[in-house]
Amino acid sequence: MLEIQERFDTVGYEKLSERSGSAELHITEALDRGEVIGFIAYSYGAERTVVYDYDDGGDLMLCDGMVRSVMLKSVLKGIKHMLFELSDDSKFDNLKKLGVPKDKLLEKAMSALLTSGFEDPSSVLDKYPFELSGGMCQRVTIALALCSRAKLLIADEPSNGLDDDFSEDLPLLLRSLFPAAALLIITHDISLASKCE
Repeated sequence: MLEIQERFDTVGYEKLSERSGSAELHITEALDRGEVIGFIAYSYGAERTVVYDYDDGGDLMLCDGMVRSVMLKSVLKGIKHMLFELSDDSKFDNLKKLGVPKDKLLEKAMSALLTSGFEDPSSVLDKYPFELSGGMCQRVTIALALCSRAKLLIADEPSNGLDDDFSEDLPLLLRSLFPAAALLIITHDISLASKCE
């Protein structure tokens, strides 16, 4: 089972920590049964996020998930640019396959937030998660899913914290947003469950 964890130290990543200089190095690891199968190392700056290295084991979907996760976290912090300073040029091959040009990252994030129900996406971009309501965090989660190429979407209590109008239209919205994906909704909301096929 795939797990994602944020590291709170740089043990084992000392060389990358040196490359990041005075910037705080962030490490996100992907684990399978407790074994690290991939990671992405990056730092936040005032105007850009710098990715120093990543390892996806050649798995394009893992690469896609890690890169998009860092991208969306950057956007939520109000950072508009992402720079890759990889020491291994061959790692750019998978990045090119993801199909999101650097100059389109902000536009894609804004579009995803707008589609997930934010009337003014720009007002969300400079906020941290703790500054958002529960319903707003749910909408950001939907926006994150929109940035993936998921074939299976598991929505666990997706209506939690949403207003009644948005919650009522949720099954139709998810189906329209992810027409090619299998959709599994887990909910205690009888009204929502009655609208699922």
